[in-house]
Amino acid sequence: LLQDRELIEQPYRDIAKRAGVALATIHYALDDLEELGYVQTVGDHRHFRNRKEIFQRWVQAYIERLRPKLVLKRYATNQDTRTWTGENLEGLPAWWGGEIAGDALTNWLKTEGATIYVGTPVDRTAGQLQRRLGLKLDPRGTIEILKNFWHTQDTNAQEQLAPPMVVYADLIATGDARCHETAEKLYEKHIARYLAED
Repeated sequence: LLQDRELIEQPYRDIAKRAGVALATIHYALDDLEELGYVQTVGDHRHFRNRKEIFQRWVQAYIERLRPKLVLKRYATNQDTRTWTGENLEGLPAWWGGEIAGDALTNWLKTEGATIYVGTPVDRTAGQLQRRLGLKLDPRGTIEILKNFWHTQDTNAQEQLAPPMVVYADLIATGDARCHETAEKLYEKHIARYLAED
């Protein structure tokens, strides 16, 4: 809803289809957002209010609630992650998040770790990445593989990057000052326009 400004005005069924969730979920979500003052209905029209605030609430909820459920495994590698690009994921249902996507979108960050989101078949894709990138299981490793949760049309297909809002949340989740600085640059360059008030 934050990325597609017109979607909030669509019928619940269309929103549910676009979000890939049950129709009842949309009813509950929009009722809650309206009760909290983030969605306002005037006549037949719905619109968002306080987009920046709801985005920050989403970031915190994503970091605390959803993201931990998506993490599959952590890895280490002998390869230099700074050389990794979309070509490393070519042909796989996989997208860079975190530091590599943050650097690709801002050209600002010297990467030290990697976040990769994978689509189905999750286990097979993770196995292919493990071989392709020379990954070794390591619970304290700087490379993490997570399940993706968005529709793939929301990604940068050419560079195989996660949506900017997800990348921003990944960077904030690190708690690292250099990643936070990159997140702010990413916000200004790729996110702020979605959150401007009408």
